[in-house]
Amino acid sequence: MYRNALDFLACPICGHELFLADHVGNDEDITSGIVGCERGCGKYPVRDAVPVLLPERCQQKYEAKELQGSTRDRFSAEWHMYRYGETTWGVTVEERLPVVLHELGWSKEDIAGKVVLDAGCGNGTLSHALAELGATVVAIDLSEGVFRARQHCRHENLHFVQGNLYFPPFKRGVFDAIYSCGVFHHAPDTRKCFAALVPTLKNREGARYFIWLYSKRSTLFNLTVEPLMKATRRLPPHLLVPLCYILAPVVEVASRSLTALGMHNYGSRTLRDRAIQTHDLLAPTFVWYHSFDEVKEWACEAGFEEIHQTNYEPTQKALSSGLRQLLDKYRSICRPGFGILCKGSRVGA
Repeated sequence: MYRNALDFLACPICGHELFLADHVGNDEDITSGIVGCERGCGKYPVRDAVPVLLPERCQQKYEAKELQGSTRDRFSAEWHMYRYGETTWGVTVEERLPVVLHELGWSKEDIAGKVVLDAGCGNGTLSHALAELGATVVAIDLSEGVFRARQHCRHENLHFVQGNLYFPPFKRGVFDAIYSCGVFHHAPDTRKCFAALVPTLKNREGARYFIWLYSKRSTLFNLTVEPLMKATRRLPPHLLVPLCYILAPVVEVASRSLTALGMHNYGSRTLRDRAIQTHDLLAPTFVWYHSFDEVKEWACEAGFEEIHQTNYEPTQKALSSGLRQLLDKYRSICRPGFGILCKGSRVGA
């Protein structure tokens, strides 16, 4: 944990300042220690250079659903499957980065100097890539994967945090942008996640809030895959992970067959990446589906002035040929879903 991370962090319970109570390591790069709430809500450990700002570390009691322990365990198992240097969801981080800039509506020059929250950072590779572009990035994840991410993706502009988006451990008005892809719909309440982070945006016209969510599925999916998902959610991680490795070759062969028959355009993946994708489908405790109009209503109520659905169509004439190709690949590997970009927030500090 870099000491200047405290410029952005706050108590997840009351939102007040945190102070460094005790630490091991040099004054600027803290490997372990304790950060405390100025109002006395609780003391939070710094473990493996990552502050653990979870609400269960305080004295108050919360419902198990709010603490999301099952979700934490399942995604911890998922990111333990990942091997650094391999693709994520079938794409390299170099391929994903232009898509993210397209989603935020920024160029590489635009994002330099911005403070960005990566809400649900997973393996941390995207967070690291954004930091390399000159952004200051705060990367939060509920899972234990955030500790591996800190080991493999270190950067002086990158701060990793273990936290719960229901209880965001951030000061008000500190972020120029919030980016979250495929995360909120795995919380007990998607809308609650969205609303909880709004106050952390800066009170300025340039503030941006992007989320990507699952859209509602087909009747065929609901009749076939949904029952399987409901069954596998009950399996403990030590059983589900091996099952996903067993299913990976079957899923890959089926995907390539459907592509060859022209029924769908699935991108090919390594068996490990396919196993992770299968786990991502079968493991989450909560999976919610939404529409653009539904989420647009949330954004309007939160005070955003501009709300746009992200266009992933590779036919857009204004795009470079390279980005069009990436968007086409991105669409082929992503589940049905949509991106929404909210701008012009008046609700910051």
